[in-house]
Amino acid sequence: MNDSANERLARLERENRRMRIAGALILIAFVGIFLLGQATEPKVPGRVSTRQLDIVDKDGNVRISIGSDDAGYAAINLVDKQGKDRGSFGMDPDGTPAVVIGDAVGKLRADFGTDRDGAPMMRLFDSSGKIRVTIELDSGGQPALSLNDGDEKSIWRAP
Repeated sequence: MNDSANERLARLERENRRMRIAGALILIAFVGIFLLGQATEPKVPGRVSTRQLDIVDKDGNVRISIGSDDAGYAAINLVDKQGKDRGSFGMDPDGTPAVVIGDAVGKLRADFGTDRDGAPMMRLFDSSGKIRVTIELDSGGQPALSLNDGDEKSIWRAP
């Protein structure tokens, strides 16, 4: 080979070496950027909005349901393994809060809350859904206790 061919070959080898080094540096830069992107802290939203959130057990059955409806009722409902509502903490559209407890067949057995004036009350229901006991404070703070028969007629009241 002559000198010009040797010079060309040496020049091409240098350029090839530079290209391989440049390619390796670009690859390292992309890998570094990718790894840096993976190491950043995940952004946690300050707020999550939804109309209903269902928390399920390991079998996928709803056990807790948190939500509101179109009428303005909002509640946290506790559901047993059979799908019956057993307890609820909620609020009517007008802001009246209540705690409701149901039995194993889903019937209302007790509720605690306030009346429209904000006075507290508690009611106990029999298995047929009739109010049998009412404990309340009137708007002036006076307590009252009422016991009812199976037809919800008062059989004893104090005061």
